[in-house]
Amino acid sequence: MKKRILSVLSVMIIFAVALSFSGCKKDTDPSSSSSVSSSSSELNSEESSSSSAGDSSSSGAEEKTDTLTFNIGNDMGQNIKALEIKPADDSKWAEIPLDEVWSSGYMIPVTLTSEEIPEDSLWEIKIVFESDDSEKVFSDAEITEGANLILTEEGIVY
Repeated sequence: MKKRILSVLSVMIIFAVALSFSGCKKDTDPSSSSSVSSSSSELNSEESSSSSAGDSSSSGAEEKTDTLTFNIGNDMGQNIKALEIKPADDSKWAEIPLDEVWSSGYMIPVTLTSEEIPEDSLWEIKIVFESDDSEKVFSDAEITEGANLILTEEGIVY
């Protein structure tokens, strides 16, 4: 019973931190350490390359870049040294660079940048623990613009 209460309190604290992030002014400078980004080439799908090949009207213009910004909380009880993400139907992981080890109990903002970000897609999130280099994969994560996801031993809390 006490463990369940502590777990609920931990989740509430992480949500409070997430809410405090939503009230802060976001820094749009990509070199800033306040946001975590993945490179745009890592999340491209085969559909985007095949559909843009047939579209000759935009051959001289720059391709549109989509972004998806959300927050992820670490409530695993362990520090995390690596974070990767990919659409569930894709085989290539995109590394989300961390400035330092991601401590348990903290939430970080993530911005994915790509030529095409799948809509209504489920995602997979992979983490690597600092203590023993073991990995954990969370499948069927629902990530939407502005979402707050908290990674726990039992799964993802939205």
